[in-house]
Amino acid sequence: MLIGEIFDEFIHVIHENQKYTIGLINENKEVALCSDTKMISKTVDYNYPNKNNVFLKLS
Repeated sequence: MLIGEIFDEFIHVIHENQKYTIGLINENKEVALCSDTKMISKTVDYNYPNKNNVFLKLS
């Protein structure tokens, strides 16, 4: 899974700045990969961002 390997490297960069959390959400709106491992498997609706979260759909 190439995207997973690339994402793991990006998570490493994000960990250097604890202000941010980044994750990938699957088609079931579940967090598949995340810099905050506690978020993995949680359901997130990326259609409803708030002041603390912005979600972008990968096409």
